[in-house]
This record gives sequence, structure tokens and C-alpha cells, in this order.
Amino acid sequence: MYLNKKHIIILVLLALLSGLAVLSYLNKDKIFYRKASFIELKGWKQQDFVALKYSFMGNCKQGARFYKNKELNAKFGSSAQWAEFCSGLKELPNKTDDIRQYFERLTLLEVFQPFKSKSLFTGYYSPMLHGSYTKTEEYSYPLRKRPVDLVELNLRDFIDDKDYKYKKIFGAVENNRLKPYYTRKQIDDEGVLDDENVIVWVNDKIAAFFLHIQGSGEVKIDETGNIIKVGYAAQNGHAYYAIGRYMVKQGMLKKEEVSLQSIRQYLEENPDKVDKILHENPSYIFFAERANGPFGAFGNVLTANHSVATDRSFVPLGTPLFIETKVTATDEDFNNMVFAQDVGGAIKGAIRADIFFGSDEQAEHYSGKQNQEGNMYVFSAKNL
Repeated sequence: MYLNKKHIIILVLLALLSGLAVLSYLNKDKIFYRKASFIELKGWKQQDFVALKYSFMGNCKQGARFYKNKELNAKFGSSAQWAEFCSGLKELPNKTDDIRQYFERLTLLEVFQPFKSKSLFTGYYSPMLHGSYTKTEEYSYPLRKRPVDLVELNLRDFIDDKDYKYKKIFGAVENNRLKPYYTRKQIDDEGVLDDENVIVWVNDKIAAFFLHIQGSGEVKIDETGNIIKVGYAAQNGHAYYAIGRYMVKQGMLKKEEVSLQSIRQYLEENPDKVDKILHENPSYIFFAERANGPFGAFGNVLTANHSVATDRSFVPLGTPLFIETKVTATDEDFNNMVFAQDVGGAIKGAIRADIFFGSDEQAEHYSGKQNQEGNMYVFSAKNL
């Protein structure tokens, strides 16, 4: 059969489309890592490498404790390989070029998923609330410590499967059976936890809710002027649900308007709807007092613009990364080496990170508006 040029073009197009369909079906959720060059990184040579050295040495110290007798993601290097890298970094003089070149011994991997947009970067901060150790009409919203009946099960202790490595179940034992723990609504409205469970009472229900999302913060005790620090201690086991998504579905906000600031404004202007909206998120955070902080899940004190929360199912805590994106609030470039030092209920997937912006009003403004795509690179010690 004779095929003219037109037929050949059609057959080629059909073959390509067929191949793309198969690739889409097979790999749409697969994570790919492309070996990249440090020359590609925007602003790489402009980093403060002396400061980064000391930040990473904190990771080394925590890693020796955190990963004792644990396996890391093999793609990013073993505990022994990272320990060797840390040992060499510690001995380096505080010279920018020497430290930069030492980091360049690591393998740089760009993370991406086919048929999806670029990596997504949101932000968070450490808020300041006002509180009292005594419950009053003004100070009536509790920050609770971990309840004694809250049970935490690591599924890796029961299932020998890497997919369950970081999966946990939280609940309470009732009649010798583990039941789901109370939801946010039950804790707020049904008196299932007593007042002995409270660290401090604060005067702002909405601010307390946002503290649950941020995970750590400070409370000024208004009677004395003292400031206490609180950090994440546990979670009730219910999945986090973004109330901004609910508000968009209900027509309360437009999708492009959603930010911490717009959500807060709507709640303050519609006090009769506050409880219903907040209870759409069944997740509830329990806190503990901290001597200093704010601390991330890795145990380090977080550093503004250089600490991020990631999904540790994909990126092990302590791993260095490089992020190329923009600060949504200012449209300025954000090209920084950062460290995976925290986790978050809303941070799921390999191409997600939450940037810690700090503890002041600017940090609140930046984090509340941050929602930006960009590129994410992971450093690997595998080939050292």
C-alpha cells in the first residue's frame, strides 16, 4: 500500500498521541528526579554559605539522633553518607568559596511530575497571641496539651512496607478497641476534654485556630507581660481540611482571593458563621511549652527563609534543598538554599513545600499570601 506524505504525518501523530496517552496513564503520579547542574540555580553563588554551614551542622547533629537505626530515602543517600559529609563540612574553614564547593560535591536533583504544574510553595509563620493562665470571659479559648488518653500507633511497627514508613494512627482505647479520637467540633463543643488539659487561655478564637495551622508560636501572658513559647506536641489523627477551600465552594470567597488575611477578615465580619467554618477542619493540634523556638518537627529551631515544611514520605527531614520561586506578597524572587526541618498536615506530595517566613508582622503578611509555583531541587549524598 502506497503511503503519501499526508498519511505518514497522520500515522506519526496518532502514534505520538497514543504514546502520550499511555505515558499519562502510567506515569501521571510518578515522581521523577532529573540530575541538574549547580550552574542552573538562580542566585546559587550569592548564598550566605557561612550561615548555611552552621544551619546545616544543626541538621547533622539532629540527624545523628533522629535517624539512629533508621533508613533514609535511598535516592538521597544513606545515614552513613550524610554523616561523612557532615564530618567534612565541620572541618572546613569559614570561607564562602570553600563551603560552596563542598556543597557542590553533592548531587543536585530537580523534582518534577509529568503532566502537572511546577512545584507549589506556600508559607507559614510563628504568631503571637495574648493569653492568661486563668479562664475568664475574655480569655476563654484553650491551647491544650496532649491528652493522656491519646494513643499514637506507628504503622511501620505492624506493617513491613515502605509505604507505611511514616503513617500513623491516633485514637483512644474504648472497651479494648482503638477508636478514632475526638474531632475539632467535639473538643470545642461537647466538653470531652476537661480544663486540666489546658496550657493557657487566649482571647482570640480565630488566632488560636491559625496557631493550629502554623504549629508553633508565642503567647504573651497579659497579667505579667511574660511570653511563653508553644509548639506542636500531637494531633488528633483527623485529616487536615483547608477551610479556604470550603469557603470558596460556599461562595464566601473567590479562589484567587484566598489568603490568611482574607479568611480572617471574612470570619471577623461574620461571627455567626465562625464555628461552622472552623469545624469543617476536623484536625486538632495539641501543644507543649518550649524553652525556646519555634521548633520544627526535626527538632531544630526554625530559620526564617531557610526552613521549610515538606512531606517526609518523599523528602527526609534534614535534607537540603534549593527553591526557585517568588514571594507572592512582593513579587520578588525567592532563590534560596533551604532545609527540610518541618512537616505540615496540608503539605502532601513530592513537589510541595511550606516556607517559614519568621515571627513578625511581615512574616504574617508574607505567609498569608504565599501561593506560588516554582522549581525545587533536592541535594543527594548518594554518590559521594
